[in-house]
Amino acid sequence: MNSLHIIAKAPTSASIAELNAVIDEGDVLIFIEDGVYFARTEFSPSPSSAPRFRHLECYFLKEDLAARGIEVLEGMQAVDTRGFVALSARLPRSVSWY
Repeated sequence: MNSLHIIAKAPTSASIAELNAVIDEGDVLIFIEDGVYFARTEFSPSPSSAPRFRHLECYFLKEDLAARGIEVLEGMQAVDTRGFVALSARLPRSVSWY
């Protein structure tokens, strides 16, 4: 069963390892609050530092990106609150990372 992973904390090597250990193909990730700092990891120019979930369907909450001064880069999928709700409705289960 696919899940929506809601990531609200900033990335650390431990949190990336934890996330990589439990995500499955078909899962969807949305980064909110301080989780939007994953944008710096997810879109890192160095492939060796890229998280395993880079190939999954990932979204960043626009309001939280703007609040932290992070620009939407090419290839990033950013959604507003309505988009977040739509993702929540689309997937049968959600997992919150705080």
